[in-house]
Amino acid sequence: MPETTEELDAGADWARRWVTVWKSAQVNIACPVRDLDTFKWSASCPARAFTWRAGQRHRPGLAYMSTTGRLHGFESLAERRLLLALDFVGGAAEVLSQPFTLKFTTRRGTVRHTPDFLVLFHGTALLIAPARASRSPA
Repeated sequence: MPETTEELDAGADWARRWVTVWKSAQVNIACPVRDLDTFKWSASCPARAFTWRAGQRHRPGLAYMSTTGRLHGFESLAERRLLLALDFVGGAAEVLSQPFTLKFTTRRGTVRHTPDFLVLFHGTALLIAPARASRSPA
């Protein structure tokens, strides 16, 4: 995949055009990036399901975090280690796995990407997403 950072279509109205799609009770809810500070994330569930099957190459699972008091989904051992590190760092008010799908535009078209985690601290947020995204028709 080519580097999307050099191709981002970040015109004057990008915060309105770039949209996050959250899942809540199996219903998709679209929220422009500019309105994320008002979105009710507490009612959301992971944007895509965590699946397990024999013979798969990655190692998904659930990890308990004492910071949040509940289980969080992960798709790889690296993500599991990240959850453990976040638990030791402390200060996280919430950790959301696969929080939303971001639909944004590049000069080549629309791209969809689901970040791994959204970590909410008091007063700030940390979005953790590897550099991979899938192209989709506009």
